[in-house]
Amino acid sequence: MRRGIITIGVFTFVEAVRSRLLWVMLALALAGFALAEFLGSIAITEDRAIQVGVLSAGWRIVSVFLIGLAVISSLAREAADKGMDLLFSFPMHRAAYYFGKLAGFAALAALAAIVAVPLLLMYAPLPAVLLWMVSLFCELLLIICLSLFLVFTFSQVTVAVSGLMGIYVLARSIESFQLMARGPFFDSSSFADQFVALFMQSLAYLLPSLSLFARADWLIDPASSDGALLGVLVQTVIYATLISAAALFDLYRKSL
Repeated sequence: MRRGIITIGVFTFVEAVRSRLLWVMLALALAGFALAEFLGSIAITEDRAIQVGVLSAGWRIVSVFLIGLAVISSLAREAADKGMDLLFSFPMHRAAYYFGKLAGFAALAALAAIVAVPLLLMYAPLPAVLLWMVSLFCELLLIICLSLFLVFTFSQVTVAVSGLMGIYVLARSIESFQLMARGPFFDSSSFADQFVALFMQSLAYLLPSLSLFARADWLIDPASSDGALLGVLVQTVIYATLISAAALFDLYRKSL
């Protein structure tokens, strides 16, 4: 099983590299750096904070979109070409296929997290940048797990990408939705207000708090990141395990 995981992981990574995705990442990272420099040059105050915020937040969104799209499109194309059927015709565990794909795309996510490091070092100290990089990798790892689950479940690129982006935006904004649900206009005697608040609270328990991952304020004020890495790692382990279990269940019950 270990040999199958390594083989599939290597071929998955090589396929991603040959698709010139890394060149796209480099081009977009340089474009984000140019935009950050431009905005910093016209800013009257807090120019470094603006540059760090634009570059880190922009790269996080770009890397999430690129990695998620790469995972979904790769598996959808493989299923359409009957490559998955061919692999499973050999004596191979489906778990080896899943973890091989996960390992290959995780290596790609590591490169995506590293790409922005040299640029961010121009604005922030090394420890803060390394913490941000590890946190971004954890976020991308969850995106990979979720993308694998969605493509195994729905088997269509449009539905899988829409579901991924919807869940990501919701997980990133769930804390804001909770605050709005219990804002100054919250009426404790209203059934509708109570239902909305309870619904948002339930979603918060189900979704990872992605707003705690790869925060720009860690780069602006490194003291604000004290103890943040532990929470990121714990959430990553828990949600990656749960999503992987659901994806494996769906993969094993799928008839090929």
